[in-house]
Amino acid sequence: NQFMIIDFSDITVNELFEVTIDAMTEGEIEYTLSSYRGEVIFNSKQAVVNGVNEFQINMKDEKEGKYNITFKMGEEQEKLNIIKLEDEMKKKPNVASKKSSNGG
Repeated sequence: NQFMIIDFSDITVNELFEVTIDAMTEGEIEYTLSSYRGEVIFNSKQAVVNGVNEFQINMKDEKEGKYNITFKMGEEQEKLNIIKLEDEMKKKPNVASKKSSNGG
């Protein structure tokens, strides 16, 4: 392995998705954001050092929906699936509450 994903923020994202990668060697990682259907939104490269490296992917201007982020170094690649949500309230679990009532 040339690298591995060791941490990432919540997969439901509103603005910024953060990924931590542990690289086994210095080099360059290419990362691609694509729609769930495979349409490439953007492609970028970032130099990495041997050890822990941080990546931030700005999702602020993207539409609500499902996305893939693919990291590639040499022939090795790792893929993450994320969900862009516009409304922060949608991220909260839907919990029903029950009020007790005193019948009369």
